Amino acid sequence: MGYHPATQRQAYIFYSPKLGIQTWYEHEGQCTECEARDNCIDTINQLAQEWQINLNAGSTPSEKALFLLTKIKEELGWKN
Repeated sequence: MGYHPATQRQAYIFYSPKLGIQTWYEHEGQCTECEARDNCIDTINQLAQEWQINLNAGSTPSEKALFLLTKIKEELGWKN
């Protein structure tokens, strides 16, 4: 976990056995307009499955990602 000064956002780097190395940045996404939306949703769902974390089906991809990152950080003992 770190900070990316160019984007002024928290950055997270972790490894997924199925997806490889992942780099994520905390942000509020514009999910409906994003070209990477489908890939993002697939990645979020895959990571949630790997970590055995249940996501709220009614949430936006951004909300799901934030929830997922929060749960992963808790499990790893990472603190902001």
